[in-house]
Amino acid sequence: MFYFELRPCGEFKSPSEYERQAIAVASTHDLPTLAGWWEGRDIALRDALGLYPSEDERDRQMRGRADDRARLLSALERTKIKPAGIDSNPASTPAMTAELARAIHLYLAMTPAALVVAQLEDIAGMRDQANLPGTTSEHPNWCRELSVSLEELRGDARFIDLARALRRERPPRRVD
Repeated sequence: MFYFELRPCGEFKSPSEYERQAIAVASTHDLPTLAGWWEGRDIALRDALGLYPSEDERDRQMRGRADDRARLLSALERTKIKPAGIDSNPASTPAMTAELARAIHLYLAMTPAALVVAQLEDIAGMRDQANLPGTTSEHPNWCRELSVSLEELRGDARFIDLARALRRERPPRRVD
């Protein structure tokens, strides 16, 4: 899980540090989408629902996310896949871009992980996660739809570009 593949110092692990017998994925249904993570929407939602025990904890989470965004850009820079036009200061990119999401998926594709998975919500640039753990009636879990239909996705430039890029980075290979 990309968000959690960190070195003890907090930096994102390099692709070569991932395990071979693993699935490399940016997010899941229980975590923020890439766009939601970048914008801190999960933190804001938890705050709005009163799920933080204190303002200090919420503020700590917000500072940590800001640090993580900077560390992510640094990791993409180290691997030479940070998109052109994206500054090293995350504040200059207030929202996730298709190019930045593509770079994160390429980062995962560079790992030796046996499988790399791209979540449709991340390709479509969706900001809200499907499920917010720890909630039942407070949040409409599992009620939102994809922002594009599967039929539209087939012709979506973001989907086509990412699929081509992943295929170049990870050509089909025989599984032993």
